[in-house]
Amino acid sequence: MLSVSLLLALLLTGVGYAAWIDIVNLNGNVETGEWNDTLLSGLCWTQPAGLTGTEIFSFTEDISDELPDPDQLVIIITNAQSAVRYVGGSESITYNCDFQISNEGTIPTRVQNIAITSSSPTEISAVLSPSSGVAEGLLLEPGDNETGTIEIKLLEGARAGVDYTVTVTFLCVKWNMYEP
Repeated sequence: MLSVSLLLALLLTGVGYAAWIDIVNLNGNVETGEWNDTLLSGLCWTQPAGLTGTEIFSFTEDISDELPDPDQLVIIITNAQSAVRYVGGSESITYNCDFQISNEGTIPTRVQNIAITSSSPTEISAVLSPSSGVAEGLLLEPGDNETGTIEIKLLEGARAGVDYTVTVTFLCVKWNMYEP
């Protein structure tokens, strides 16, 4: 009798347990952080000093609302001086333009690509300065920033009084999407 009672109790426990078990679904959202690289224009100046009548200025623009999000630094030299007239054709006139790139997001970002174009490649040359802290592959942790310099040279064929434009396009990506 005792064994029948135990068997019956065990049977009822199993039926009760089977009725209690159900499928449990867990739903939720995981946010990994915010990605926000920012390009800031900076100070532009000329070397050698003493050029008059030439103005140089820069501005930045966000050229896409899609990710990855390229930014541009546009540098405009108005009323450029002739390198031949100023230095006798023996060297070029160099303009330098500093800029700053920063990571204002919460996840690391890398500089994937830097492209530099000019309005007249035969008359001006524009390159990222070798001493610049900004280069392709640069890793910026959240809150970090780095300063870079663009060197613009008016070549021997540059004409006086002409406006020149240099455009520097930066493509930054999330740190784990970087492709060397």
